[in-house]
Parts: sequence; C-alpha cells; structure tokens
Amino acid sequence: MSYTGNVLIRALESVEQRMRMINWRRQERIEPALAWLFPLTYLIHIAEEYLAGVALATAPSKISGANLTPTQFLILNGVAFLLMIAGMFISRRLNFRTWLMICLGMVVLVNGLFHVAAGLRNAGYNPGLISGLLIWMPLGIITLICLKKRVRPVKYWVALAIGVIINVIVLVIARSGRRLFEG
Repeated sequence: MSYTGNVLIRALESVEQRMRMINWRRQERIEPALAWLFPLTYLIHIAEEYLAGVALATAPSKISGANLTPTQFLILNGVAFLLMIAGMFISRRLNFRTWLMICLGMVVLVNGLFHVAAGLRNAGYNPGLISGLLIWMPLGIITLICLKKRVRPVKYWVALAIGVIINVIVLVIARSGRRLFEG
C-alpha cells in the first residue's frame, strides 16, 4: 500500500477511536446537530457546483459531468434540497433519522470521492471538488463511524447500499438530465 493510503487509514482509525470515546449521551445530543449539517452542506456544495461550473458554462454541453441547463440544475437541486429537509422532519417523526443519516453519510462520502476521482483523472479542479473533499468526505466518514453502533448491522449495510444507489441515480440524471425536461 502506498504511503498516502497508510496515512489515510491511520487518520480514519484515529477518528474512529475518538468517536468511540464519546459517550452514548453525547452521541444522542450530537445526532440532531449532525443531521442538520446535511442540508446546510448541501447548499454549500451546490453553490460551489453552480458558481464554479454551471453558471460559468457557455452552453449546457460545456458543463463538466452534467447535461443540464443552469435552470434545470437549479430545479433538480432545489427539489433534492426540499426532499432532504422533508426527510429530516419525517425521519425524526417516524424514528428512522439515524438510518437516514447513515444513508446520507454514504451519499456525501461517495459524492466527495467521485469529485476527487474526477479531479485526479483530469489533473485539475472540477466544480464541487473543494466542498466534496473538505466538507462532504469528513461529514460522511464521521457520520458513518459515529452512527454505526446505533443500528443493527443489516440496517447499516442496507443504508450504505441505498446511499451508493442514490449516487448512481444522481449520476444518471446529471448525465442525461435534459431528456427529463423534454416532452
């Protein structure tokens, strides 16, 4: 394994050890705050993608990784944001917020990894890279580590799988999005 890989693994192990040291009561208090970081960081991530990519593109075909007009981009992300907010309220009311947060933790972690992979592939910046790397990847890792013991293993793995599936769906929509808006 490379030096970078070893450093990353050691850092993740250190974070996991620190998260285990947080007692159960503190974790229960952390969960609501952590839950609302998802919509907040979503706005930051979408703002970076829009301002650094969509708004600057001279044509929809020039938007890196997406086949959407700026208006379509904003509509789809506005709907996604509202669904996330509704999900937070509904999951709290119906007592599945921890599961939803694990799912969202995986969504943001994988999205951040996609941005990093695209940046490495293109040897440069792509819209969403900074917030994906500095905000979403840490948020996803902390959420997945912190909440792992709060649900049964089967539910945890199902939430992870659904998080990956959501990323695939988002990728397909972004790549063929204009067709959704055409009659």
